[in-house]
Amino acid sequence: VPQTAAAVATPAPATEEPVNQSVEVLAALEQALSRSAKRRLQQQLRQQGFYSGFIDGIIGAQTRAAIEDFQRAEGQPVTGYLTQKQILALQ
Repeated sequence: VPQTAAAVATPAPATEEPVNQSVEVLAALEQALSRSAKRRLQQQLRQQGFYSGFIDGIIGAQTRAAIEDFQRAEGQPVTGYLTQKQILALQ
């Protein structure tokens, strides 16, 4: 039975993120994180030299700036909000 091109096409892996996730979607993802998860992100940002503030699990101006610096260093779009892929990379 011959297969058509559509039948053999491989879909993109489910782990890929949309290229243009809106800040609103990223903000909702961030809000869904527990405070302890936010603390872990701050700790990871600190270990990588991006964050020097308190490890309090509150995403304030210092954490936002650290996220932006991390995104810049990684060559990612600078939004100040972590994507799911970036969160996983920091854990």
